[in-house]
Amino acid sequence: MPEPVTCPLCGSRQTRHFHSGSKRDYHRCAVCDLVFVPERFFLPVEDEKALYDMHENDPRDAAYRGFLSRLFVPMLERIPENSRGLDFGCGPGPTLSLMFEEQG
Repeated sequence: MPEPVTCPLCGSRQTRHFHSGSKRDYHRCAVCDLVFVPERFFLPVEDEKALYDMHENDPRDAAYRGFLSRLFVPMLERIPENSRGLDFGCGPGPTLSLMFEEQG
């Protein structure tokens, strides 16, 4: 069995493999329930910055909405209509919540 990976949220070593995607593995912490990607799958800092610089954090920016769609589309398939949630991000204003509102 592979060595447990340290949880980046709570620091626990009580983690286990959760899922293998096409590009990376996901692990889950037994203490805080965080599902996370181990550091070995992180993009190099330069590549991460280049990807981020392709959009402006603005709900009117189509590239920003495309960036958020990687999260939005799978969630939209799983969340019932008229659900309520919190858009807790670090952008200048709500965008993901606006995208959900637009879809009902």
